[in-house]
Amino acid sequence: MRSASRARPFGRASFTFAIAHGDAIATDILTPAERREYDALGYDVRRRDWLAGRCAAKCAVARRHGISIDRLCLETTTSAAPSCSRLARGSWSPLPLTLSIGHCAGVAIAAATDLTMAIGVDIEREGAVDPHECRLFVGPGEQQALSRLDATLAWVLKEAAWKALRLGEDIPFGALELDLTDDARLLRGMRVGGQWRPAHAFVVQLPRALGMRAAVIVAEAA
Repeated sequence: MRSASRARPFGRASFTFAIAHGDAIATDILTPAERREYDALGYDVRRRDWLAGRCAAKCAVARRHGISIDRLCLETTTSAAPSCSRLARGSWSPLPLTLSIGHCAGVAIAAATDLTMAIGVDIEREGAVDPHECRLFVGPGEQQALSRLDATLAWVLKEAAWKALRLGEDIPFGALELDLTDDARLLRGMRVGGQWRPAHAFVVQLPRALGMRAAVIVAEAA
């Protein structure tokens, strides 16, 4: 498991992210309840990615809050990311944080931040998105800005923004528009249904051997 303990600041807030892959992904980080959920998953690929995501998420939370991984429990929710609780004095209590998980082909990234922030992460194989496919998810207002980026990175950014805003399937993907900058700041904000929210994006530098693109998007909570 590879991790970064303290990531870049956004205003007064910051986020912490972690990456999990390879032999470091193991079921011994699971609580009994998590192990039952893992065993109930229908096929090996799904179990592998689910476990990688849990490993990354627990590492990110443990680093951010200074808690041992074996005292953390993640519970699946109806939203895009699980909730997290810590074991203290013999009982579980919710941790005040916002969490996001992304996984692809056995590699996972997770990021945690304060409840006052919205956060989304995504990860994808390099070259997974052909430039001609951008027309399927890039809106008219984004075409010029996103055309400067690798097509896979453009997809990853939109997915991360979707997760940060906790958008549902009832909202078309094209309804989400990224307001990108012309410099290394990359993102000014996000727009959905005419409502604009300031946001920052961070491209995660993964080990080259993984062949993945990943990004984190953070914004103030609604």
